[in-house]
Amino acid sequence: MSDSLVAMPTAFLPAERRSKEEVRQQAAVLDRSAVMKAIIDASPDILMVLNSDRQIVYGNRRLMEYLELEDGDAVTGLRPGEALGCLHAFETEGGCGTTEFCKTCGAARAVVGGLTGKQNAQECRILQEKTHGSLDLLVHSSPLEVEGEKYAVVSLQDISHEKRRRVLERLFFHDLLNSAGGMRGLVELAKISSGAEQQDLLDTLYQLTDEILEEVQAQKLLVDLERDEYTESAEKLNSLEFLRELRNVFRHHSASANRMIEIDERARDINFTSDRKLLWRVMGNLIKNALEASKAGQEIKLGCENADGKLEFWVYNRGYIPRETQLQIFQRSFSTKGSGRGLGTYSVRMITEKYLKGRAFFTSTPEIGTTFFIHLPMRLEA
Repeated sequence: MSDSLVAMPTAFLPAERRSKEEVRQQAAVLDRSAVMKAIIDASPDILMVLNSDRQIVYGNRRLMEYLELEDGDAVTGLRPGEALGCLHAFETEGGCGTTEFCKTCGAARAVVGGLTGKQNAQECRILQEKTHGSLDLLVHSSPLEVEGEKYAVVSLQDISHEKRRRVLERLFFHDLLNSAGGMRGLVELAKISSGAEQQDLLDTLYQLTDEILEEVQAQKLLVDLERDEYTESAEKLNSLEFLRELRNVFRHHSASANRMIEIDERARDINFTSDRKLLWRVMGNLIKNALEASKAGQEIKLGCENADGKLEFWVYNRGYIPRETQLQIFQRSFSTKGSGRGLGTYSVRMITEKYLKGRAFFTSTPEIGTTFFIHLPMRLEA
């Protein structure tokens, strides 16, 4: 271990790192192997050679192209998350690998495998700080030893499009089949019913068709947003009117069975300007999640207020999100409902931060419950 290493606090992997000059010296050793550099540069995937402190000693041409860099020295000494702009890589002094969120990071686990002498492959999702986008990566790590120093050769393959396609397909068809199955059952009952009972069944059937149309529109919007094919449209809105409309619509949603939706008494009457369609989608996702997290007989609360010049909306439910789940809540493919079901909270953050120019976050404790917050500018410039 280098004398320049200084002990720093960490929630996961060691935070200590070598100075940039020391990493440059390691790079000089690797430069002696022209064959190895040629092989690494020939790869169509992003390749990095990391030292035992998980710092980039060498990055191939594909990495330089991806980061739009001319000089590889710009990433020398950085850790992978720092080079790729991971949201959590800048939260602590120790950087990439040292936050609580890093415990669930597939890239961190793969790198550790390579540095301990084992080949390893993990999937990893990186939320990027500047773009508010998300990268799905397949990370391979292999051990390498040069002149007594241990390294890891790490390859990154972007599987975002494939993951997105699979998740969208599973989510869409899962919900569509569920709704269609419910419709078929209602039609069968309506055929053998009459009078008031039949009318009630037809009313429920009409509600289900609305939910199917809503689901189709939701998936189309999300695809448009991820392809950057959506143009924002700002309009004047009123906070209480907006919340009342949400309450009245979602009271009839299938997820609200035996559950109540109320407007918090602290909610304030505020005029603001935003994209109604996108804000409806964000709040609708939060409301459905809150209903699904609530037990029969419980209520969820919707609220809004002026929070230091920002418009704050919130959705509260009595349920608690376990800490391990909290660490992954805004990732694209993560869900508490099972494989391939995680787009709700991911789309909440993506839409809020990238398009509504706001911020999405939450608090959750066993004693109080869970509240999701949306902070928005009072006036969205479309």
